[in-house]
Amino acid sequence: MAKALWVSAVTGEFGLPLVYKPSALTRELRKLYAQYQVLNKQIRVYKNTVQAVLADNGIVLSRVEKNHLLSEKYGKQMLEELDVSEASRISITMNLELLWNVLEKKEELVMEILRIGEPLKDQVELLITIRGITPLTALAFLADVGDIHRFKTLRQMNSYLGLVPRLRASGDKSWSGHINRASRKLTRTILTQSLIQVTDASLYFRNYYDEMKSRRGAGRSRIALIRKLCGIMRRMLLEGKPFKYTEVTLYTRKQKQYERMLNQIREDRERKSA
Repeated sequence: MAKALWVSAVTGEFGLPLVYKPSALTRELRKLYAQYQVLNKQIRVYKNTVQAVLADNGIVLSRVEKNHLLSEKYGKQMLEELDVSEASRISITMNLELLWNVLEKKEELVMEILRIGEPLKDQVELLITIRGITPLTALAFLADVGDIHRFKTLRQMNSYLGLVPRLRASGDKSWSGHINRASRKLTRTILTQSLIQVTDASLYFRNYYDEMKSRRGAGRSRIALIRKLCGIMRRMLLEGKPFKYTEVTLYTRKQKQYERMLNQIREDRERKSA
């Protein structure tokens, strides 16, 4: 490194490679999304613990009953009706209270992410023309990618996001392995969590996923769909055009809801500062 600096300074013939530095806005969003992922992990831990305690007591709940137990509105009342041991009741109660507290913090964090990401409002409104993509998902993609113009090709962006398989070559033969996880993973994680909503919401993506799944299996088809989504969002941002199959009525409703949330954030901040 020192030699390269000296040669570059003296001769100007050997320049050091430039490293991309995200903008202050991108760095702030990445910090918030890192905390968002931490809260999601905690939520899964509390839910799994409650499920394990119920299973230990031989209790199997339906999906609706489970959702009621985990909700702050019905949880305590439903817990009183369950036939569990005293220690199990204490354990479930503590985990439910912790769960509700984390869920409340998560809602506050989501509002903060939307507030910090308001300068990207035009890009967010462009991306949510895709059915199944929310403002939170759009901001995650924008925070992960940063400046979309720095990627000359789609493969470069997908490699940066950890969406392309590792390649191994020996002689005339080459093998493709699992995706490279030593990369940015926010977009991959967020889209994986919302993939069911995306496929259920769009016949276009559902047909693509089902066709790919029949040939490559569920795991590879999920990554393939995420790659396709990211490619579409990249092209939309570069061209400034909405999604080809935009449902105008749904998009208008999403746009108004997004605007209401931003207005609520502004009002809350003004009230706190008054």
